[in-house]
Amino acid sequence: MPLLRCTAGHVGTLGLRACLGQRVAHSEFSSLLSWLESRGETGAQTSLTIGNTANQGRALVTIRSVKRGEQMLRVSRELMITPNRLPPGVDDCLSEDVNEWSRLALFQLLHRHAGKASPWEPYIKSLPPLRELHSTVFWRDEELELLHESSLYDQTEHRKTLILTQFDTIQAAVNKFPQLFGETVTLESFTHAYCIASSRSWGVEALGSITMVPFVDMCNHDSHSRALLAYYEEEGYAEVVADKDYNQGSQMVITYGTFSNSSLALDFGFTLPDNPHDEVQIWMEVPSEDPLRAEKLELLYGHGFETKAFCDSSESGGAWFGLREVSSPAARGKGIPRALRTFARVLSASTLKELQAMAEDAKRRQCRLGERPLKDGKEARALKILLDTVDQCQSSHRSALKKVQRAQDTPQIQAERAKMAGDVLEGELRVLCSVAAWLRPRAQGGGYEFLNLA
Repeated sequence: MPLLRCTAGHVGTLGLRACLGQRVAHSEFSSLLSWLESRGETGAQTSLTIGNTANQGRALVTIRSVKRGEQMLRVSRELMITPNRLPPGVDDCLSEDVNEWSRLALFQLLHRHAGKASPWEPYIKSLPPLRELHSTVFWRDEELELLHESSLYDQTEHRKTLILTQFDTIQAAVNKFPQLFGETVTLESFTHAYCIASSRSWGVEALGSITMVPFVDMCNHDSHSRALLAYYEEEGYAEVVADKDYNQGSQMVITYGTFSNSSLALDFGFTLPDNPHDEVQIWMEVPSEDPLRAEKLELLYGHGFETKAFCDSSESGGAWFGLREVSSPAARGKGIPRALRTFARVLSASTLKELQAMAEDAKRRQCRLGERPLKDGKEARALKILLDTVDQCQSSHRSALKKVQRAQDTPQIQAERAKMAGDVLEGELRVLCSVAAWLRPRAQGGGYEFLNLA
């Protein structure tokens, strides 16, 4: 029973179809629900219908009371749209460089162009229009600048570059079949379809691919939910089982996974206040002026550490590390990855002898480099380097949050996106504060643990 890991999410608004147990179809989505029934997908609507919520827009809403452990919906394998659904001729024209999200985007564009002639038309029409998408890919420069202190800024630029590259890669296939795609597929229409695919798909191990699942993709995310979409290969269907009791008219929620607000904003187009899965990326590097830079990098490379190259392919001597919230200053520091502590220990070395001692210790114990804290007060020195970086990030995040507050009344900034930027930065700042609280007494020589937890 493989679980379907969601790479996708929800956006938009729609009307309520359930009223005191009777189905009253909203005109915009009555054709979608009728289409599901015509395809024999009765298991999708025995407990749920399409509804509207005050804060999350479209949703799946219960039409009856549901008990914990009860099946809430079931959809067949035939309803699941995988990247291999493209016509053979089109598929043959696509290179291996065309990723699965692009193939799902082409599926949408092909059936959107077909209009009423497409058997998937009711579903394609139900997908959110461009104006309703809030992925950071669609943010204006002024809006994206609010996130300049977050790694989400660079992640968004990378995603935009990837989409542009994919757009160039699919041109040959699109141009060869104007009868299927129309005379012109624009970058805007492709980006729209690409982001719908990336925000509304699940990874299914048994299928060996991602898949879009109509109707199910209207289910909203709750970080505290334990309900998942599970796929049963032998039976050929996917289902969601209730993880709690639901009253009639309640919104059903599932979890997409343990996503931070950065991931939610980029891939799904929404954020959550106080997201328990928030994390922050910090940059650490061996400074170019460090007299032991070459030796430190050689030691790191020799033990499997990879650093990031600059755009001109020159060595940066640095890497990004993800931090999670540390539960309390008295905890063991779970949330600060082992690799980051090792990097800080190597970075803190002031003599070649110290570097050699680290290498010899790892060889003698047959363990990873820098796995154990340094002795003779040197561990505090390493943690101080890390604390200084975290403190700098805290300062920059606080300044960025002030900019977000000032931008909330700016006409160039959409209110929804300003709120999302605030959620991202506040979540990252919360993580930074927890890490700093754990590091500070230890960086001042207040003791440390010998057990490192990633």
